[in-house]
Amino acid sequence: MTIESPIVFDYSRVKIIPGWTNFYELSLLGICAKLSPKNSNIIEIGPFCGRSSRALFDNLNEGCVLHCVDLWEVKDLYSLSNLDFFKFDVDQESLKKI
Repeated sequence: MTIESPIVFDYSRVKIIPGWTNFYELSLLGICAKLSPKNSNIIEIGPFCGRSSRALFDNLNEGCVLHCVDLWEVKDLYSLSNLDFFKFDVDQESLKKI
């Protein structure tokens, strides 16, 4: 017996955004957004580069609003010198899809 999920998560828009959130966690965030009531406010604390934000936003229900709160300060662990492992190449066409 095969059980099909009523929620289909499209990973293509988040895979080019750097971050620590894996596919399983992104899927869970997408499901949470899909299951939230219409006209809800969703608050994300500390989105970093927006990987999880994209997963939430892509799955919002009608009238829902996503609020992202972060200091977006570059220091300590997140200093520019330590972000080398987040460097990635994105062509202009991919950026238009974000």
